[in-house]
Amino acid sequence: GENGQTLTAGAIYSGHTDIGAFTVYLPASPSINDRIEIWNLHRTWSSTNYIRVQRTTASHNFTGYTTDAYIDLDTNKANCVEFIYAWTDTWQVSIS
Repeated sequence: GENGQTLTAGAIYSGHTDIGAFTVYLPASPSINDRIEIWNLHRTWSSTNYIRVQRTTASHNFTGYTTDAYIDLDTNKANCVEFIYAWTDTWQVSIS
């Protein structure tokens, strides 16, 4: 993804943060079971080079949390963070 980009359901993104943190946006009108993957292929995610995933609809939450998600896994593995629109107003987040 790129800074300021609205993510598309069904898409797979590489979150390359070696030049700094950036923000992406979830779709405003997702359908149940819509999925979005963000991969750490370049192994650059950290507490300073994070990806902020912002909700575009205030009623949406991340499995009960009503703040934006910050992906800052400080790891040298090629992790994937998956967002699934599981039910009304709720994005489920999984890390693999």
